[in-house]
Amino acid sequence: MAETEEEEYESSHSDEPKSTSFSSLKDLKNLIHENSLFFDRLVDLVPARFYIYPEDPPHPGYYGMSKSAKAAAKKATKENLKKAHRARLDPENYASTLELVKRKAEKEEQEKLKEGEAEQLEIREDNKAATYEELRKRLHQRIEKLQASRKEKKDSQKGKRKRAEVAGTQSTRDSVPQEAPSAKRGKEDVEKVKKDPEEDQSSNLEFGRVKISVGNEISKDRNKKIKESKAHLLEKAQKLQSTMQDPEKGQVVATEHSWSAATSRAAGIKVLDNPKLLKQSLKKDNKQHQKSVQKWKERTNLKEKALEERQQVRKEHITQRSQQKKDRLIAKREKKLLRPGFEGRKDGFINI
Repeated sequence: MAETEEEEYESSHSDEPKSTSFSSLKDLKNLIHENSLFFDRLVDLVPARFYIYPEDPPHPGYYGMSKSAKAAAKKATKENLKKAHRARLDPENYASTLELVKRKAEKEEQEKLKEGEAEQLEIREDNKAATYEELRKRLHQRIEKLQASRKEKKDSQKGKRKRAEVAGTQSTRDSVPQEAPSAKRGKEDVEKVKKDPEEDQSSNLEFGRVKISVGNEISKDRNKKIKESKAHLLEKAQKLQSTMQDPEKGQVVATEHSWSAATSRAAGIKVLDNPKLLKQSLKKDNKQHQKSVQKWKERTNLKEKALEERQQVRKEHITQRSQQKKDRLIAKREKKLLRPGFEGRKDGFINI
C-alpha cells in the first residue's frame, strides 16, 4: 500500500510541467531574437544620414565673407562633397546603418569610460589627506615669503630716506660758502680751474657750425645782444655801401664784409645789409603801425561812445525813478485829503 501511494505521488508530482516552462522560455528567447533581427532590418532600410545625427556642426554660410574667401570656401565644399560621394560608393568603405549605430554606441561607451577614469583620478587626488607635517611646512613657507616681502619694502623706504638726506646735505653744502684753501692747495685748485674749461669746451663741441676768425668774429653772447632797429640797420647799410664805393678802401672793406657775412650766414644768423630791402621793410612796418593806430583809435572811440550811451541811459533811469517817487507821494497826499461819502476835497472845517 505504501509503495502504491508513493508511485501515485511521484506520478502526480512528475517533471512534466518543468519541461513545459523550459520550452516556453526558449520560445520567448527565439521570439525576442526574431524581433530584434526584424528591427535591425528596418534600421538598415533607413539611410544613415536620416537615422544618425551628424557630429559636425552645420555649415554657417557665406555671410560676411569677402569675395576671395567665399570662392575658396565654395571650392572646398565642392571637393568635400565629391570625396564624400566617392567614399559612399566605394564598396570597401561601405557601412550599413546598423554598423554605424554600433560604432557610435561603442565610441560613446569608450568616452564614458574615459570620463569615469578621469573622475576617479580626481577623487583619488582629492582624497589624499594632507598630513600634519605637510601643512606645517606650507605654513612656514608662507610666513617666510611674507617676511621677505616686508623686508624688501623696509629696505626700499630706508634707501629713499637716505637719498633724500644726502640730497639735503649736498644742497646745504652748496649754499654755505667754503673756506679759503691753504697755500699749498691753492695752486693745484687754480690749475684744475684752468684745465676744466678746456675739457668742457672739448666735450661741448658743436660740429654743425663753422668758426672762422676773419674780420668781425661772431660774439658768443649774441643772444644776449639787444635787437637793433631797422632804421639803425639802414643807416649802417648805407654807410657800408658808401665806404665800398670809395676807390681806396672799398675793395678791402667789401672783401672783409663778404667774409663776415658768409661766416654769420653759415652760423645761422641773418645778415641785413641790403638798403633797398630794409627801406621796403621799414615802409611795410610804418603802414602796419598806422593801421594798428587807426584800429586803436576806432576801438577807443567805440568804447567812449558806449560809455556815453550807458551814462545817458543811467541818467534817464534816475530821472524816471525820481518822477515816479514824486507821483507816488502826490497820490498818497490826495488820498489822505479825500472824505468818504462826500465829493471833492476837504477845503476847511464845516462849523466855523
